[in-house]
Amino acid sequence: MDEASLAQFRAATAPSRRVANLRHVRDCVIKRDADPYLRPAEVLALLEPERLGAIELYAAEDPEPQIRKSRTIPRIKTIEFRSYMDRNEPCLIEGIGRDWGLREYVTEGVPDLAKLAETYGRVQVPVQDAGVAKMMPLSHFARVWREKIDEGRRYYLKDWHFRLDGLGHLAPVPDIFADDWLSGARDMDYHFVYLGAAGTRTKLHCDVVNSFSWSANVCGSKRWRFLPAAETSLLRDVFGEDVASSFGPSSSEYPRRGKARPIEVVQQPGEAIFVPSGWYHDVENLNDCLSVNCNWANASNLLWCGPRLVDEANAAPGEVSTSHFLRRVAARAASTRDPRDLAAAAAAARALEGREGDAAVALAAAADARRAALIDPSDSESGEDFLGRVGADLFDDDETPRRQPTRRGWTPGFHDVVDRGVDRFVCDLGGRRVSCKLGYRESGTGSSVWDGAVVLARFLETHPHLVCGKRVLELGAGTGFGGLCAAALGAASVTLTDIEACLPLLRENAAGVDGVVVEALDWTEPVPSGVSCDVVIAADCLLPGREGLFAPLATTLAALLAGDAVAYFVYEQRCMDCGPFFELLRGAGVAVSCIPDDDLHPEYRAPEIRVLELRRT
Repeated sequence: MDEASLAQFRAATAPSRRVANLRHVRDCVIKRDADPYLRPAEVLALLEPERLGAIELYAAEDPEPQIRKSRTIPRIKTIEFRSYMDRNEPCLIEGIGRDWGLREYVTEGVPDLAKLAETYGRVQVPVQDAGVAKMMPLSHFARVWREKIDEGRRYYLKDWHFRLDGLGHLAPVPDIFADDWLSGARDMDYHFVYLGAAGTRTKLHCDVVNSFSWSANVCGSKRWRFLPAAETSLLRDVFGEDVASSFGPSSSEYPRRGKARPIEVVQQPGEAIFVPSGWYHDVENLNDCLSVNCNWANASNLLWCGPRLVDEANAAPGEVSTSHFLRRVAARAASTRDPRDLAAAAAAARALEGREGDAAVALAAAADARRAALIDPSDSESGEDFLGRVGADLFDDDETPRRQPTRRGWTPGFHDVVDRGVDRFVCDLGGRRVSCKLGYRESGTGSSVWDGAVVLARFLETHPHLVCGKRVLELGAGTGFGGLCAAALGAASVTLTDIEACLPLLRENAAGVDGVVVEALDWTEPVPSGVSCDVVIAADCLLPGREGLFAPLATTLAALLAGDAVAYFVYEQRCMDCGPFFELLRGAGVAVSCIPDDDLHPEYRAPEIRVLELRRT
């Protein structure tokens, strides 16, 4: 979390008046039927003299929170999610859970409880009955939940830890939510199933330890109402302590609640809603609804979580203790090679130093040391040549990498090409040998085969019909590896395109390969008349510092996608916001969909590399 976000968090969570023993003050006021608008001095006058020394009051009022101008929650594709998570803003994500086994227990758009009970009837599930939680067999809930509605009661199956019952296969975690530092141990799993009829609801609350949460509807619809974190003070009581359990008009207890303007959205089946840290919300099922929910944390929101942790000795079942949290953060720090993750782990550990002592200090030091080792030029792609030629835009002014290039062993990295004399990349694809000479030019990025190109090639290898017999054109071809792989898989013709400076290496690699031609294509210029194809391929065309090419690249893609043409576009999420590029594509009439990871080659893939399918709408 950056300094601005941290300041916003502190402002949002700071009470308007702090009292060392607020509950005692409240009790005194209530017992004496006192006016809750009493000034602090008047409240003090109500207290026993022996208590005065133990109570510290601050009369300063919080400034009125700044109300967000935007009061809508956008519907987005999975590829756009990361930017919303990093900004701590809510969104609705389409197309979640298409392959979940839970869908087998939906009939004609409603939960099939009879079928569910037939398979899992003996499983004990938690059920809310008029606010009281009770455990019962799933078969019993399936039998009586309708009867209870007729009696004016609404049973609500909530917070069922289905994964702990061995049923995680029914709803595997979507890839975009997989970076979870909170769950992991069997006694600390925050994945839940919810099943309730129309009218069942969850009262106004903020998620456990200010975590993120996602909730995906298998069937049914929900109405959500949100209040941004920066507006939380509007919901606090007269003492600045407790938060109201519902939206509504102002009252003597909650004098500013009526000023709260919740953001409302209806979530449909197949959609997942992202709930940011610190956002209060309530939820109502509009009809019979089956959904999956998860609370999680990662590098983006660790500092939101710290203030809500409890000590191990005081942790109730389901609560996150400081020691558990620190263990999970340490496990992440031990397994990651991302400096961003390590920096977040160190910051979280320092925030807990006063409560976890030596363990937190040791973790912070270890994370800092490992981060320093990762950015050592002798052991990464951040050497002087890389910096000077193509990578300067990967670094902040203090020369600290915003994102460390990942070494996966699939390809020679740029540093290998420059300093270790690697001059050729060879692989076997579809029973044919594909060989590319590597180079070293001022243009830099077109000199090597990048990981995204290998992911694309191996994806086409497992789906050769996508290019076999087709006219293929590669954008930003660089070495031409992607197009040469398409030729090896049976493409009718392949056109390798790039700017003029890249053509000599392209022509050398294409020499002697049947059906492959090389043409200049500058995205900043109109696509020449007569250029057409059935399939466009492009890999690693979005690079940090090259955001100025987003618009011309989007225009070029839209021009090439005439008729039934399709593009397979691969990008790696680095230290930049790619959202504007995809907005430009949609504005140009191009539909964007993400190829599921399960459709990619099982070895040649990575969480931050996405293969997209583009078509004209």
